[in-house]
Amino acid sequence: RNIERCRTAAAEIIARESGNGKLEGGGLGPRVGTAELDLGSFASIDRFVEELKSKSTSATDAGVNTIVLNAAVAGIVPQDRETGMNPILGVNFVGNVYLLDSLLRANLVNKDTSIIVVTSGAHVLGDPESFPIWDEASATNAMSLYGQSKFLLQSWLEGLRASSWRGGAGMNPKKPFIVYWNPGPVDTGLGADSVPSLLFPIYWLMKRMFFVEPLKVARTAAYLLSDPPPVRPGTYFNMREIAQPHPFTGNSSFQQRVYEETKGLICRLSNSDQEGCIA
Repeated sequence: RNIERCRTAAAEIIARESGNGKLEGGGLGPRVGTAELDLGSFASIDRFVEELKSKSTSATDAGVNTIVLNAAVAGIVPQDRETGMNPILGVNFVGNVYLLDSLLRANLVNKDTSIIVVTSGAHVLGDPESFPIWDEASATNAMSLYGQSKFLLQSWLEGLRASSWRGGAGMNPKKPFIVYWNPGPVDTGLGADSVPSLLFPIYWLMKRMFFVEPLKVARTAAYLLSDPPPVRPGTYFNMREIAQPHPFTGNSSFQQRVYEETKGLICRLSNSDQEGCIA
């Protein structure tokens, strides 16, 4: 994943939906737009939210209908040079928290917003005693860090959705609809490109046995966003079946501890006071 690939994909989508360019088709036209967002950068998130807010032309248009929170930094990645954080936690967890909180503060998320959190089956590996923001990724802990990032995000969001011990803008008592979804391994070129040639036979076999076609993933996403909602808020949707999440994601005292630690972290990184840095 890099900005060049993102820009290429965005141009292809806009060309297809507008009926112009080398791709055939037509449809949404000028209603399709893109904006750059780097979940590893608070400054990038701030710019994205301001751009989104500037496009809300009226009080009736001042809201986001659907948000899909998805970040999948994984593997043995170096520490972020600017913050010192492990990017697995810094992007997958902290970046998503800062993004959603910023949208709340800008009044772009409200009771009518649907939020799909693309989590992972790895979140069941989460450890409620661990907050490994500064741990360096290695061959021995990369998977556990990835699982922890998804576990902490789900716990933070469940606290946001269900608790009354903080009231973010527009959140309490009117809460948005939040569900958690593990789509499973998806058959994309991005996944194939990341596999070393030596391991490709194993990857090919796994793909044949377990991987999900992108169209099936899209249909499941559309199902989760249908109106009225097909599942209850807070549901964990594993692949295409309702499953039980990690039990601590619903523990109110743990949710509050995650909130307090995350708030302190974001306050330090953004050089803000404790009252003003996060809702």
